[in-house]
Amino acid sequence: MYVRDFMKKAVITVTPETLLGDALMTMHQKHIRRLPVVDNGKLVGLVTRHGMREAIPESVVPLTIWGFHYQLSKMKVRDVMITDVITVKPDNTIEEVAILSEKYKIGTFPVVGDGGNLMGIITNTDLLHIMIKLLHSS
Repeated sequence: MYVRDFMKKAVITVTPETLLGDALMTMHQKHIRRLPVVDNGKLVGLVTRHGMREAIPESVVPLTIWGFHYQLSKMKVRDVMITDVITVKPDNTIEEVAILSEKYKIGTFPVVGDGGNLMGIITNTDLLHIMIKLLHSS
């Protein structure tokens, strides 16, 4: 079983110049927690809800929800994206992805081609669905 057979090919992405508030709105509307960051079709990073929360500077007074969203409206994805993204290739096996997930404690793997172009995405949720199918077929 290969990544190419299970990856989602229609990937929702943002660019490095996307405002964090817009990225967060996209995440909320699409019910996702992570967005690949692409520039001219090439994967350049990954932005996460957790990373956004970590990026907002704490002041002496805790931020209100409005203050949080104000901060998000002033920052861009490039300010908080992860740039050392662990990726997989379409020819990787599902087992290899599961091992990477366990090793690095991450749940999202952008799928890239040889030139670094984003081709798809596979997540731990996808791995769980594969496991359930396998258990039901045996």
